[in-house]
Amino acid sequence: MKWLPRIVGLLLLALIGWWAWQKLTVTDEQRIRRTVGAMQRAVEKMNFLSLDSYIAGDYHDDRGLDKSSLLAAVRVTRLQYSTFLVFLSDTTVAVDPDRQNATVVFIAKVLATPRDGGAESELFTERFRLTFRKLDNAWKLTSTEVPKLKFE
Repeated sequence: MKWLPRIVGLLLLALIGWWAWQKLTVTDEQRIRRTVGAMQRAVEKMNFLSLDSYIAGDYHDDRGLDKSSLLAAVRVTRLQYSTFLVFLSDTTVAVDPDRQNATVVFIAKVLATPRDGGAESELFTERFRLTFRKLDNAWKLTSTEVPKLKFE
């Protein structure tokens, strides 16, 4: 029975080491990238409760949606398809100097298969700009916009 306290002690030491590693070396940019990835997986797996936890209560976007209408739109769209794949590319993360706000810009390509058994098709490819704010030590999505490309 002498080995049980030693194992518990080692596990506790490993947990404290992992926590310290996260606090000292993981940057805000990495945390935001993880948040965006978790949101992507939540949409793909229809985990709307998880998606809800990443969106701030005062969310708004350039299409006039608030948090509840965004979640409803994602749910209605997602339920129309049996498979739903989101590919993100050209992702850039810019954290403000105050470390309270950040902007993420990426191109999202969405491929989906309809529930009625049709062939997989590309729904859209768009550039998005997401704005995050740090609330309660977590990064929450506060706004979304689809910037228009300008050619001069």
